[in-house]
Amino acid sequence: MIDFLKYRTFFALYSILTMGAFVGTYYYKKSVHGQAYQYSVDFTGGTQVLFKFSQPVSDVELKDILDKQGWTGSVMRNFSATETLVRVKEFASDITGFADRMRQVVVDGLKDKHISVEILSKDSVSGGIGKDLW
Repeated sequence: MIDFLKYRTFFALYSILTMGAFVGTYYYKKSVHGQAYQYSVDFTGGTQVLFKFSQPVSDVELKDILDKQGWTGSVMRNFSATETLVRVKEFASDITGFADRMRQVVVDGLKDKHISVEILSKDSVSGGIGKDLW
């Protein structure tokens, strides 16, 4: 027979230290970032636009362009070297106008590289299911 109670002190201390680490991480994130949990566009809702570029554009460069215009926290997903889906937390009722405005911002940010930008699709992302899951 295995004497499990022999190790109770070790595992009690291990459990307390693990819980303390999680609580400490929570308060650290809250003090540094202002919130402990940052939910993505899938949970909060927003707008997504699928762009097609004439040449490959890096996600970092595209994210910097959007961050400068106030769309912080944007999420990128690449479908190919020249197609990128961009999700931002801003929810727009006029999705066509919003997508055109976003395209113009990207074109202006890439004007020194002479890259053309085309909108393949645009859609609003609802946060309703994310609220139910949360």
